[in-house]
Amino acid sequence: MKDAEALLDFKQAVLHETEFLLQGPEDTEGTVKEEVGLIGSFARHPGCVLLLAWDDDRVVGMCTVVAGALARSRHVGQTGMAVRRSHWRRGVGAALLAHALDWAAGDDALRKLSLQVHATNAPARRLYE
Repeated sequence: MKDAEALLDFKQAVLHETEFLLQGPEDTEGTVKEEVGLIGSFARHPGCVLLLAWDDDRVVGMCTVVAGALARSRHVGQTGMAVRRSHWRRGVGAALLAHALDWAAGDDALRKLSLQVHATNAPARRLYE
């Protein structure tokens, strides 16, 4: 429950901090119960992982990998990442991405990772390149 509360707080914060995310504050209101369900779904589904970066008791970064649902796309993990503005350019994104790559390398089904990034988000583009 505590993880779900921290994750919800993180999401509500980052959705207001940047326009670079695919989701905006108008797209989700979220509840702790929904976050508990989300955390559980990552644990149950192969080819999926939810990685969180913590600073004390606060989530400061999140990276997800979600394998395709269809037979022809199960080998591709769609990657998403967000970091609190207070922790930008402090290595949080790089650490999350490194963990995601390590995790994906150990997953028997995944063969590639995919992501979307805004063309104008130069720091993220440098990290991903």
